[in-house]
Amino acid sequence: KGGAAQVAVSAETLAALKPRNARVNLDAAKAPAPDLKLLLSRPDGQYAAGETMSFSLVLDRQAYVYCYYQDARSRVTQVYPNPMQPAQPVRGNTAVQVPDVNNPQSFSISLDEPGPEELLCVAADRDAGPRLPAPLRGAALQPVAGLDTVFQVLAAYKEALADARFSVSRAQWVIGER
Repeated sequence: KGGAAQVAVSAETLAALKPRNARVNLDAAKAPAPDLKLLLSRPDGQYAAGETMSFSLVLDRQAYVYCYYQDARSRVTQVYPNPMQPAQPVRGNTAVQVPDVNNPQSFSISLDEPGPEELLCVAADRDAGPRLPAPLRGAALQPVAGLDTVFQVLAAYKEALADARFSVSRAQWVIGER
């Protein structure tokens, strides 16, 4: 009548439920890293000085995401998470647009000078924040002190997430003259 049932399982029943060859079928420790896809506001990656850009990120499952933008002057800035988009972890199978063009209070990524630029995003199954070196724990949307390439950012994440599953996605483009 809707009450809790008490179930007793015998040792023989438990033995019969063991996986074949004494191996567990689903090994969480061997699960793949989160799959992260980046989509630029211009699929061809062709931007001109003076334009703004945005990007979308999509994960195959919930994960912590960190994105860094390296501008043409080699300044590296954390653009996600940011004060307007602080959500962590990010839900899987949902596109997140950075910056959020539907939020009038959001920031913009201005492409000021011609030259090569890059975006690096890291998706991890755990929060890397507390394990990162001090410069990478600073305020978002401000240049990261002491770092001038996203490769330096990636090296710090590799060290911080050495015992975690993580993936990296990069996008590169060149800003042309107006």
